[in-house]
Amino acid sequence: MKNFIISCILPVIIAIFLLLKIAAHPATNELLFDKKTQADLISSPYIKNFSESPPSYQDWFLKSGKNSDVIFMLGSSELTKGGKGLPYYFINNNFTTTIYAVGHAGNQCFSIYSQLLANEERLKNAPIVIVISPLWFQANYASGTNPNCFLEYTTEKYLNKIVWNDSVEEFKKYELKRISDFYNTYVSPTLGMRNAYILNANAEDSFRKLFYFPVICANTVLMNFNFILTNNGSNFFEKQPAPFKRHSIVQDAVYINWDSLFTASKKEVLKKVTNNNWFVNDYYYYKYVDGEHKTIETVDDNTNQELKDFEMLLKLVHDKKVNASFVILPMNPYCYTNLNKLTPLVSELDKKIKDKNFKCLNLWVDDTATFDKGFLSDIMHPSEYGWYKIDKFIVDTYSLNKIKP
Repeated sequence: MKNFIISCILPVIIAIFLLLKIAAHPATNELLFDKKTQADLISSPYIKNFSESPPSYQDWFLKSGKNSDVIFMLGSSELTKGGKGLPYYFINNNFTTTIYAVGHAGNQCFSIYSQLLANEERLKNAPIVIVISPLWFQANYASGTNPNCFLEYTTEKYLNKIVWNDSVEEFKKYELKRISDFYNTYVSPTLGMRNAYILNANAEDSFRKLFYFPVICANTVLMNFNFILTNNGSNFFEKQPAPFKRHSIVQDAVYINWDSLFTASKKEVLKKVTNNNWFVNDYYYYKYVDGEHKTIETVDDNTNQELKDFEMLLKLVHDKKVNASFVILPMNPYCYTNLNKLTPLVSELDKKIKDKNFKCLNLWVDDTATFDKGFLSDIMHPSEYGWYKIDKFIVDTYSLNKIKP
């Protein structure tokens, strides 16, 4: 056995190690590829996902701005609707500080957790707003982030960063376990997914870890070559610049009559409600609701994977000292008739967030009497008026304005 390891296994490990070093060396890229400068500017303040965006967006994520820090807002489908009230329009048009939003439908807690974990070196003091939809925690979505949606945000580059980062063992262990949970749903798992699965399967067996190490290295080399071919010669292992310094958030003196803004925008939202008394805009009501009530089905906390993912996300942002804040969205109690079933869970989320000393705008209500008519444009997404309410929370939380309301 000893001779076999020396004569067969060891040479393979050495060969793969040398291949890995050669693939990672900048001279290799300079010899084989024309280096193109990546644009520093992001073309839009809203990014749907990373898999369909330029590769430079992954390097840009969570970086500080040139003059003021940048606030990142992470959420799901609500980030795509809301007109001029959306923070990446309203705040960007009125303040020096810029907001970028990342996410669309399906970007739930584990996906957000993975994006942040892949960039853990940038987490300290990073201003991040996490928008939570209580719908994620009910039966249809409580199993956690959809596996296909996960890959929209956790790219091969991000998976590689997580796999090779030994400074986040507790969080990496959870990441690998969760990936293994849905690994078999993929017909053709990516090389990064295979590495994660292998590492999790052999986490407790040192010999098996050693045995599979050449496989993981080979997968990584192939991933890197593929990345080089599709990204103008850049690779996974390019040395990162020296740790960047976060700029302080610049305070501006901007007079905003919030009460007037709320009143006017709410009036405009309600003008679009003429064919129902559920405070849903006419088009959405006609196309998707038409008088049909909905109910939610709750899941026991012990089997609610989304809740477990949320708890790990909260632990990550707390332990890494993120300058995080949270928004818990409401749902329309005229359409959903049993929202009170979700209230205990939402109260638990709110308590967990505040116990970690993070600010939370909890907008949840479960009855029509306390529902802010016009806050939602449909049955779960904020209207322009609703977003202005959230804008004020962000402005106050991150002290963007010298002029206090």
